[in-house]
Amino acid sequence: MIEEQPFDILDINMGCPVPKIVNNQEGSALMKDPALIEKLVDACVKHTSRPVTVKLRTGYDHAHQNVVDCAKAAEAGGASMIAVHGRTRPQMYAGEADWSKIAEVVQAVSVPVVGNGDVTDGPSAKRMLEETGCTAVMIGRASEGNPWIFREVVHYLETGEEMERPGHREVIQMILRHAALMREIKGERIGIQEMRHHAAWYLQGFPGAAKLRVKINTMATFAELEDMLRKEFPYV
Repeated sequence: MIEEQPFDILDINMGCPVPKIVNNQEGSALMKDPALIEKLVDACVKHTSRPVTVKLRTGYDHAHQNVVDCAKAAEAGGASMIAVHGRTRPQMYAGEADWSKIAEVVQAVSVPVVGNGDVTDGPSAKRMLEETGCTAVMIGRASEGNPWIFREVVHYLETGEEMERPGHREVIQMILRHAALMREIKGERIGIQEMRHHAAWYLQGFPGAAKLRVKINTMATFAELEDMLRKEFPYV
């Protein structure tokens, strides 16, 4: 049944630090048992023709930073790629990511390694690639309300120059485009509900952003959102 789904890779997220996931012995909890990681990856590899990839953190906690052992186990199970977030489970997203652990994994396995954590722009992406030797970088939270980051990183890596940040008009247009896509994919009710979170990220730094977020959180339709934004920003 899974083979019928339109996906390119099957990624096993063994890095999720959310308590409700970890308490169910999923996500980062799997890092407590490298032998189990190998078995899980092996089972998935045997039941799909798509590449199986794994995402890890540096460890279950500070005292057990066993990401190298877990990465080796994933590789032994047949993983085609390994992503490493440079924080432990308890850190969640606080503090600085430890890129040295990513570098250790790069040296320990032969499959491509993707670095993750504290990549917020082109220069930081370049530093991660250079300091860790990873094959690629993964960008997560820095893309919230900022989908332009991907083209900006690529541009910087290719030219060494940073792109001009999008202006307010382009940001508002992107909110409307994003909301329309959410409605198309998830329907009016769920799409707009989920869009409230994204809109808050987009509007950070705008004059009166707090009041705008309050208004958006009361809206139930795309038409309401579009009408409000066009009234607040008539230049769109």
